[in-house]
This record gives sequence, structure tokens and C-alpha cells, in this order.
Amino acid sequence: MKSQFGDNNNVQYEGSQDTLNTQSLAKAVSKDGVLFVGLVGNSALGCLNEHQPLQRENLELVAQNEKTLQMIAGMKIKEELPHFVGSNKPVKDEYMLVLNKTFVTVLRYDGVPSSLNVISDKTGNGGRLLQPYPDWSWTKYKDCSGIVNAYNIAVDKYDRLWVLDSGLINNIQPMCSPKLLVFDLNSSQLLKQVDIPHDIAVNTTTENGRLASLVVQAMNPMNTLSLTNNLYYSPLASRDLYYVNTKPFMKSEYGENNVQYKGVQNIFNTQSTAKAVSKNGVLFFGLVNNTAVGCWNEHQTLQRENTDMVAQNEETLQMIVGMKIKELLPHIVIIDINNIINNEYMLVLSNRMQKILNNDLNFNDINFRILIGEKIFFRKMIRWLLLMYLGIACQGVTDIHSKNLTNSLKVIYEWKYIDYDFGSDEKRQAAIQSGDYNYTMNYLFDTDQWGDKTFVIIMKFNGVPSSLNVITNKTGNGGPLLAPYPDWTWAKNENCSGIMSVYKIEIDICDRLWVLDSGLINNVQSVCPPQLLVFDLNTSQLLKQVKIPHDIAVNTTTGNGALVTLSVQPLSCEVNGSTLVYIGDNEGFALIIYNNSDNSFQRLTSSTFASDPRYTTFTINGESFTLQSGIFGMALSPVTQNLYYSALSSHNLNYVNTEQFLKSQYQANNVHYQGKENILWTQASAKGISDNGVLFFGLVGDTSLACWNENRLLDRKNIEVVAKNKETLQAITGLKVKRKILLFVVHGFPVEYEYVLAANALKVVYQWKYFDYNFGSNERRQAAIQSGKYNYKNNFPIDVDRWHGKVYKVLIIIEYLCRINSTNQNKTFVTILRNNGVPSSLNVISNKIGNGGPLLEPYPNWSWAENQNCSGITSVYRVAIDVWDRLWVLDNGISGQTSVCSSQIVVFDLKTSKLLKQVKIPHNIAVNSTTGNRNVVTPIVQSFDYNNTLVYIADVEGYALIIYNNADDSFQRLTSSTFVYDPRYTNYTINEESFTLQDGILGMALSRKTQNLYYSAMSSHNLNYVNTKQFTQGKYQANNIQYQGASDILWTQATAKAISKTGALFFGLVTDTALGCWNENRPLKRGNIEIVAKNNDTLQFISGLKISKEISSHIFGYQNNEYIWALSNKYQKIANGDLNFNEVNFRILTAPVNQLISHTRCENPNTNFFSIH
Repeated sequence: MKSQFGDNNNVQYEGSQDTLNTQSLAKAVSKDGVLFVGLVGNSALGCLNEHQPLQRENLELVAQNEKTLQMIAGMKIKEELPHFVGSNKPVKDEYMLVLNKTFVTVLRYDGVPSSLNVISDKTGNGGRLLQPYPDWSWTKYKDCSGIVNAYNIAVDKYDRLWVLDSGLINNIQPMCSPKLLVFDLNSSQLLKQVDIPHDIAVNTTTENGRLASLVVQAMNPMNTLSLTNNLYYSPLASRDLYYVNTKPFMKSEYGENNVQYKGVQNIFNTQSTAKAVSKNGVLFFGLVNNTAVGCWNEHQTLQRENTDMVAQNEETLQMIVGMKIKELLPHIVIIDINNIINNEYMLVLSNRMQKILNNDLNFNDINFRILIGEKIFFRKMIRWLLLMYLGIACQGVTDIHSKNLTNSLKVIYEWKYIDYDFGSDEKRQAAIQSGDYNYTMNYLFDTDQWGDKTFVIIMKFNGVPSSLNVITNKTGNGGPLLAPYPDWTWAKNENCSGIMSVYKIEIDICDRLWVLDSGLINNVQSVCPPQLLVFDLNTSQLLKQVKIPHDIAVNTTTGNGALVTLSVQPLSCEVNGSTLVYIGDNEGFALIIYNNSDNSFQRLTSSTFASDPRYTTFTINGESFTLQSGIFGMALSPVTQNLYYSALSSHNLNYVNTEQFLKSQYQANNVHYQGKENILWTQASAKGISDNGVLFFGLVGDTSLACWNENRLLDRKNIEVVAKNKETLQAITGLKVKRKILLFVVHGFPVEYEYVLAANALKVVYQWKYFDYNFGSNERRQAAIQSGKYNYKNNFPIDVDRWHGKVYKVLIIIEYLCRINSTNQNKTFVTILRNNGVPSSLNVISNKIGNGGPLLEPYPNWSWAENQNCSGITSVYRVAIDVWDRLWVLDNGISGQTSVCSSQIVVFDLKTSKLLKQVKIPHNIAVNSTTGNRNVVTPIVQSFDYNNTLVYIADVEGYALIIYNNADDSFQRLTSSTFVYDPRYTNYTINEESFTLQDGILGMALSRKTQNLYYSAMSSHNLNYVNTKQFTQGKYQANNIQYQGASDILWTQATAKAISKTGALFFGLVTDTALGCWNENRPLKRGNIEIVAKNNDTLQFISGLKISKEISSHIFGYQNNEYIWALSNKYQKIANGDLNFNEVNFRILTAPVNQLISHTRCENPNTNFFSIH
């Protein structure tokens, strides 16, 4: 920096040889002295902190990706990161802190050897082992010299550990005086020990006192002391938040009566537990009923509207009893896109206090957790994080869970017909009178989404007022109203200066909307030249409008041309910067390339763009039509730069690599087109591709959505149908992948006026025309047929359940998987009602396939199916699996209409398939003593521990609820009018076929949250529940039991039921051939009931319904997901004896619970963007 410095000999060069393990090119250094280096051989980004010695041991890898980080040639650290389009979920995972000591306090009860502990590096069967701090000698308390019961601790800035010892045993018995202890964390030596005087420690009037929390003010803000020196607190049994300013306490003398306490009552919607405050003044607190972490910024007014939840998880955040905010180590860097660099993190301890107090902890579950929040958030909306932690990098991926799309789609917009926001009814009527608006001529064709705008495209016919539109928040009789974009002046299109007829649009990463206007009206009449328009979505201003020359827009030989699809490749965000636009000519059979930098066009031809005469006939749901359409759907891969396309009237899938078009000179004759002929079994329509290279496309004849991963061989076996629905997926004309969500528009073509924008679903995983069994050999099968033991026409399924015998080992490397390969050690159970010709009632699905479908195998083996002397299993309606991996089998003992054996409960260990228990149900319990009827059909298991288990049993014909206590093998039979059928609803109709049932209580589900047992009489429109806590409290009087619910809340009968961990109750809806749900956190009224899946084919009578946990692994750890499993059986045809065994009759379907209920009233009312788990 001096104007004169010596020659080269005086310059000192320093460094270290071979510090890196490979070559390094680009480098950059942060203002905090962290040097980032590109590592060539590792395809990685490394870092060194200049405050540490320059040696290899201090080199950390913070990001690595063999595709995206090949040869880092440029690197800069800027005050603002580049603008990113879209919104990614925050990175979430559990991290083990590599710190010197992590402290855990354990309440001192009999059997607790140490209250103050550190987590050791050793692991036992339950988890990480604890070690007393400072050592075992401090755990001895008989002379009160040690530590009795450490309720709360705090670490101050001087590396001192402050310990609050309540002196209590078993939380109530005073053993020693309460005291404060202070340790030097560097030496673990005691610095100070102070007994708290009795008149200070207790309320001298009531003699009550329990010292449970402390905050240390080492003359700087820490824990629940803020920049303002406010000490925040709240009584646990309240919904209030108070504070007191601590500045007066710093004076040697202050008057107690002069202390000012401030705050707000009922600011929370539940009780609040532990608290901590960041150095920036954000107060965090545990919210009990929400199982969440809330926050409030003390720079805002203290009111409920300014509080928010930043983390919610019903499993991991049950009762937050400890919370601290700590500073990160120097080598941990956290950056978000707003460049807020903060060196704080949050430690949270949760402990399922509700189960501790109710004495029902299940020690096979995880009960206690320490969690880390990777960022202290200062805004309500959390946007995007990049976390680099000890060599673990997110590499730009913030949500890596697989998305399984299936066949019952959740509608987010739908229309009977299309209408517009004309501004007034007078203007609407004028448009109708003039012919400018005719609702019968408005057809949806494409969609896209940006921010809060959802675009929809209407092809221009007479009676279509606007072709390019956004969906408004107003609703008409036909559905949501549309508004022209950018405004009505563009829809008028005077002198061809506006927009005529848009087929396709695309939004690029520069927030530009590219519009392809064909210039056609009525799809055939050319009114204006075709054109490209470009709008800035941030301002809705026109950036560019380019007419497409006639010799480019049409086939000069045939005169045909219809520009219907486009794909944008932005290489620059400048208005006239380098961007290529690929346009498909559907009738002229060409690909047009527009170069934005010089406004040039090129028209390419290939046989792959033309229609195939063999496939010009299209059939959808039995209705046929003819099209001679060429190139239609296109999608550009961000990974390979391949442009995927196909002629609509073909069964091909083709692609061309676009890197050749990036060169200034390329020869049209030398362009290399690739692909596979006849790879599809029907025509393919619109296409879209994910960031990781999964290509999605509509399959016309199948009314379905399929995918192929471009990382796999282009072969038919690698193509997967991921969604299928004859109603909602008729002709997918628009398809976009937006922020890992599929958005598509469905044209109800040729059936008019039904349009759906859709995402989400249920998927058929097993299906049968009829049931057959793995008899071991064909000879045994024939013998069973000859003897009458097997007759496929008498085998009807009732229930399904799923048990996972082994953790999935799945490495998810893309957002959407066409196939997930995993080791399957699971069992899927299917029950078959016993009748003549039914060889086995309790079965598992084998991996063998017969003519009717997957073969069944008796469980646990054939000997149990033979049932000699009633020692085996007769007839099982339903089964249940508990948390101890036990299968509870309810055997009603009835074959056909004949009582063969006593009803019984049979329990198996699923890990060994060994019998654990077999209990006969006494006759006076199993049978209605007045009518003599009995039919026990549904078991619901409530396990408090291995022995303390209750089983709730529904008697569908005796109209009773039976309770079995596993601890003493006792039974209780309860009766209620709510268990009895309603004569008004004994007639059932499914797909116009009717039958009659006088069925009482059948479908039941037990909530883990509320302990409510939900049920309904099958032949009713009611939904009822009884709280089971009264059954767990020793003696209870049958006459005093309270049954609650709502009469006639449903509009049809409800079948099987299941409930998720979040309180979403699912049930089959008979006449609707649908799956309904209601969230128990909402009022029980019809307006809160949703249909989340509906299919006239696959959901005819849902007789079995279960929710199972499936553990999936990803590169950041394991995730426990809930899946719903449904069995449908066309019961109306079973009842009427008209099953057609040449078609599919029985199905098992599944779907992730969170996808089914996403954006419905079945989601919890409080849903947040971020959760620590």
C-alpha cells in the first residue's frame, strides 16, 4: 500500500506446500477471513480459516457435486447472493454438535443415579450414554454435599456453569436445601456453592416452593435476557407472557414494591414452556399444544399478531423443557440469500412430559431429544438456507424426499365453465349480447405459475374475450373468474397490436413471461401474424414483441402451420441478451429456433416432427377422434440440455441436444436427432421436466401421467405411470414442474367443460380379478379345488394392514423417482371372509403372481388355516398391528352364516411369527343376549406398555363395543344407541347398484393425540366418538360413559376408518366411491369434512383402511412418513352376486398422508414452513 516498496527481493511470500489434496483454481475470501477454494479433483468447494494454522487438517469440504462443481473457474463473495427464482424449503435435519460438552439434566427420582450430566461418546441400547458432571462423587447427596436435583442450568460468557439444585427427590420430597452451584467449565472445578435460605426458596404463607428455572446476567444479554435487559417469563399454567426490566436489580438497593411487571395476558393460544432470546432480541418459546417453537421480536408490539411459529413437529417437539441459544464455532458458516450472517444456533430439549405425567411412556419409542435449530430467524417468512457444517453441505438441494404421484388427484382449481371478471355485470351482459363472450367456447389449454399469479391459457374462438389470463380471487357460478393479462387492452388486439390466441407460455429464471401467440382464431383462421411477446413479471411491462416471418411460421410446401408449443433457454437476463426459444410447429411439422440476441429465426425439419399415420386415432374413455398432429409437447432438461419432444400423433419419444444450437454457426442438415420409436403404448401430450432430470408427460389413451428419468436408459421398462384417473386426467394439455410441484391443466376433451388444475394422489399397488393361493404345487391346488376347499368365486377381501420388518435403505438422488429400489422385508396382510371354498382367512401377499393377481399365503402358515378342533383361525374380518410389532387378530368364528367356533383374539409376534396369546371371548360377551346376534369385526389396539394394552372390539350385528384388557384377560361389553343402525340409511347405492345392510358399529379409529375412539354405525350418516381415558382409570361404570358426536353429519354411509398422528381422521364414503377426512383439531361439522380421493373405478367400497409408518432414508438421515393403505372390494357386486371375474375387482391403494391432506381442511390449522426434526 506504500507508494514505494522494495524490489521483488523484499517481498515475502509465505504458505504451505501440499496443503491441498488436489489442484485449486478459483478462490475467494470472506470478510471474516474464511478462504474458499475450488478443488478440482474433488469437484468440490473447500475452505480454510485464516485464523487457524495453514495446514491440511484445517481444510474442510463444504460442498461437493460431481455434476455441478466440475472445475470451479470463477468465485466471488458478494454482499448479496444472485436472485433465485422460486422458494426452497429450509434445510432440516438432526446434527450432532461436535462441542466439548453437551449437558443434560435429569429430574431426580428413585432410580435416577445422576441429575447433572454430560453426553458421552458411548452409545447404549437406548441411545447416547450419560456421564455425571463433574464426576460420580457429586451424585452422592446423603450429606447434601453433592447435587440432588438439577432443574435448570446456564452457561455464562465467562465459561461458568450455573446449576440450580432444587434439593427435591421424586419432585416433591425435600432432601436438601435448594442451592446454587457454579463450576469453572475449563477445569470442572467448583467455584461457589450457595444454599438458598428457606424464606427465599418457599412461599412462607403456603410453604410451597419448587425452584425450577434460572437466568444468569453476567452483565451481558443471555438466555431470556435481551438487549433491553428485560427478563421474560410466564407461569406455565397460563397463556400469558410477562417481563420485568432488570436494570433496577443491578443497584445495591431497590424496593420490592417499586418493581414494575409488564406483559400481555392470553397472548398465546396454549401454554408456553422454556424460553430463550437471541442477541438480536428475538424471543423463542415452546408452545405446548402446538408441539412447536414460537417466536416474537421485542422490537415489535407485544401482541398475538406479532408472534409466529418457526418450528413444529408433533413427534420431536413434544413438551420443550429446555432451550438455549448458543454461538457457533468459528468453522461453522451459515448464509441465507439476504446475506444475514449470524453465528447463533438454538438447542432444544423435548421430553414427552405428557407421557411422563400419565405414566405411559413407551420405552421402545424415542422419548427424549436434543435438537438444533440451524438458524435464528428474524422474519416471519423463512426463505432459503445454505448450511455448511463440518463438511456436510446441502449442495443446493433443500427438499430431497421422493414425491409419489398417484391416481386420485387433489383439485386446486376447477370450473364448470370459464367466466371472466368484466368489472361489472353490465359489461358482462354487453359482452354476451355482442358475442364477445360465449361460455361454451372457452377451453383451457395451458398453465404456469409465478409468485401469487396462476396463468391459464384459453384458445381464441368466437366468444373468447381473452386468451392470456390470470386466475383472480373472485368466484362466479362456473368457478374462479379470470382476468386478462396484463390487462383488458391486450385482449382487444386492435390492429394486431395485442394478443390474439395463445397456445403456450413459459416463465424463465429471469422472471420473464414468454408468450407464443399463434395469431389464429377458431384454431384455423389466420387473423394476425404469429408472434413472440415477452413481459417483465415484476412490472407486467412489455419487454419485447417480435413478429414471426411467414416463411418461418408455415411449411412453404403445404402452406400449413400452427405454432403451439415453446421452450425457453435463457443464457442471459438482458432484454436483448442471449436466449434461445424453441417453438414447435404442430401442423407444419417443424422446430423453429429464435435467437433473442439478434432476433433471428431458423426453421428445422425432421421426420421425427411429423405425425405417424398409424396413430392418428385417439381414444379417451371410449370416445374417439382423429388428429394428424406433429411436434407438440416439449421440455428442456436443465441437466443435459436435451430438448425432449414427440409428435402428438405418434408413440415415439425423441430429443435433440441443444448445445449445438449455442454455436453461432450450425448446419440444419447436420443436426442430430435421437430417440426411440414406439417406446410408448399411446400418444403423449404435454411434457415437463424437473431440476434433476425426471421427464413427465401425459399419456392420452391411458388418461394418466407418466415419467422417465433421463439418467436411465430410454427404454419402455423404465417408464412409469405415476398418476391415472379417467375423470381428472382426460387429455393433459399443459404441464409444468414448479418448485418441485407438478402443475398441469387437463382439458376434458372430448367431454366438454370439465377442467382441473391438479396435484397429489392415491396409487394402486395390488389388484386382483380373483384371489388365489400359493398352495406349494399345482397338484395341491387341484386337490383343493376338487375337494371344494378352494373356489375362487367365494373369496372376498375385507381388510388390509402393513408391517415393516426392516428399515428402507433408499438413497434418494432426485426429487421425483420413477422407481425406488429397496430391500422389501415387509408383510402386507389381507383378510378373506371364511366361506365354503375359502382355504385361509388370514393371509399375507406373496411375491408370486397367478392369473387372478398376486398369490396369497396363509399366516403364519397353513396349519393355522386348517383350524382343526377350533385351535386355528376361522374367519377374520380385521386385524391391528401395535407399536410392539404384535399382530392382533380378531377371529369371529363364523363361516358363511354358520357359527363354527367361539370368537377369539389371537396375538402373534411379527418378528418371529410365533403365537403370543390366544384368548376365547366368553359367550355372554361376544353375543347380544337379547337378540342372540354376534359378529365381532373390528379390533383397535391401545398399548400403554407391553402388558398394559386395551383392545376395543366392534360387534356389528350385536350393536356393542367390547373392551378387552390384556393385563388381566378381562372383558366388558358396552351398549349405546350410537352403536345401532339408523333405519333411514340401510339402503346403499354404489355406481347405480343397490343393496341393503342393517349394520351397526363397524369402522373405528383411535387418536393418539386425544385418546378419542372414533366410530359410526355403518348404516347411518353419523360420526361419533368416546374418550378412552375413562377406560384406563381402573373401575368405570358402563352407565356413566359419555358418547359424543354429530348426527347426520355425513351425506352417505362411512366404512372403515383410520387416523393419522396429526389427527386427520380418514373414512370411506360409500355412495361417493371416495375417501373423506376430518381433522379432529377443527370443529366437528360438515363444512370441515373434505373428500381427498375419489374414483368410481378403484374406490368402490373401501372396506379396509390403515395408516402405517414407513421409514425412508435420504442423504441427511431418516424420515418417518405416514402412508394410508386402503382396500376396496366392490361390495355391491358381492352382495348382489354379480362380480365379473374377468375384470379387476379388488384393489389395495396407498398414498402419503401428508400429500393427501396438503392444502385441505384436514391439515392441522397451524402449519409452518420450517420444523426442527
